[in-house]
Amino acid sequence: MVIMSAICGPGHSSAQDLKSVFNQCRGSKDVNIKAQSCSEVIQESKDRSQIERAYNSRGLANMALKNFSNAVQDFTRAIQMDAHNSGYVDNRQGAFFALGRFDLALADANNAIRLSPKEAFVYHSRGLIYGAIGKYNDAVNDISIAISYNPKWIESPIRPSIEAQCRTAWTPLQDSCHRHPNGCLQTRAVSIVRSR
Repeated sequence: MVIMSAICGPGHSSAQDLKSVFNQCRGSKDVNIKAQSCSEVIQESKDRSQIERAYNSRGLANMALKNFSNAVQDFTRAIQMDAHNSGYVDNRQGAFFALGRFDLALADANNAIRLSPKEAFVYHSRGLIYGAIGKYNDAVNDISIAISYNPKWIESPIRPSIEAQCRTAWTPLQDSCHRHPNGCLQTRAVSIVRSR
């Protein structure tokens, strides 16, 4: 209530003031202000959709602040309010990933794929998890699927860690990977697209 109290005085919040606080919750570049504003929205708002989005935004702020356990709690609350939002599930898997809880991250990544099987980001996230646990074939496969849905994922941060694994994962791709390391995932993505 710090922000609302400063704007309206204690206990005198208005819908317009809450909207302003909600906008800070969703859009502030300062993660501390974002987290504080989101907490206020969660406490003060009667709008379920606003509260749900505030939990997600506060979770993202907690991720930026490296408060990963708090982020898990916030994303879990957002998921409880909308269990069909793959973005919330994907955000929570990111928090689990940051905590080194790859089993829980993988469960959430699989759920996000179930919810949004045509979204690139869900495959990208699961590919990162597979890479972290040494399942390089699965990592390359998921990153390749992500690339087939959205070519921007060719710049995946997992690429450097899996390029060497890629060279041995698929014998038919070895020559391509050795000659054109950046083309390795592209070649795999093209073969996946053609097989669909």
